[in-house]
Amino acid sequence: MKIMLAEDDELVRATLMDSLEDAGLHVAEFSDPEKALSPETADPPDVVITDVDLGSRLNGFDVAAAVHDRWPSVHVLLISGLPADSYWTAARLA
Repeated sequence: MKIMLAEDDELVRATLMDSLEDAGLHVAEFSDPEKALSPETADPPDVVITDVDLGSRLNGFDVAAAVHDRWPSVHVLLISGLPADSYWTAARLA
């Protein structure tokens, strides 16, 4: 199974990547969501895991929308270390 991981925090990204690879999954990791969504990433993943707050002009909701437009059958898992009320507000604004 191919996983695309978009996470700007290096420690969180490395920890998630190690756990996923230990489970036998192939992980393509990105600190920059724009690189994750670039045309060079032509091969669709099976699942995308993305942080909500990516420290970029794009957030996890933008990534989810772009993935859905590009690869409609790919599932997206949004993760966050933000308090629940913070990301619900972001979701309503997206």
